[in-house]
Amino acid sequence: MRRSVFVILAAAAMAAAAATGEWTAKPGTDGVTVETIGTAQVGDVHTGAFLSVTCNRTRAPVAWLDYTIAEADKVSKVFDLSPFEGPDASAQARALVSVELVGDTAARPLIAHQSGWYSAEHEGGFGFGIGGGTKESKALAALIKRMAKSGTALRIHVASFDKPPRSIVSEFPLSGSRDALASLAKGCR
Repeated sequence: MRRSVFVILAAAAMAAAAATGEWTAKPGTDGVTVETIGTAQVGDVHTGAFLSVTCNRTRAPVAWLDYTIAEADKVSKVFDLSPFEGPDASAQARALVSVELVGDTAARPLIAHQSGWYSAEHEGGFGFGIGGGTKESKALAALIKRMAKSGTALRIHVASFDKPPRSIVSEFPLSGSRDALASLAKGCR
């Protein structure tokens, strides 16, 4: 009995691990969206993270990145999310998010202003959006085109708005993602 329970638990853990890091492409009406899952770290706190990246062929924004952390209540005990939330959030005045293509020394990190919201798609999560500004959206599109060809991971870093300085960090491996990212990059202007 114990052995069969262990085998079932081990199989479930391996299936969950396989899903982490896989990138899936979803065609839309004006482009492609790619999605993956991973983890986020804030100091000693670890939680799930969801990443969705879109390029639009004709509409604005040119490119959009949606980074959502799970368990916002747990994260908010060590990282104040309130300055990021809502259309008039005080944190929007400062570029507090960096998006870096790891393993490509020629790629410049994107330093961006962010919007923030409590996620309806990922219950209990908090989302950060990048790409609302034209310049940042075009820079994100250029980074996506590089991701389709080079780099080993996409690292996202969110700096806190207030003191003490804190960071939310995720790294999403790009291994096995080139086909999905190439289909996304085709839609980037």
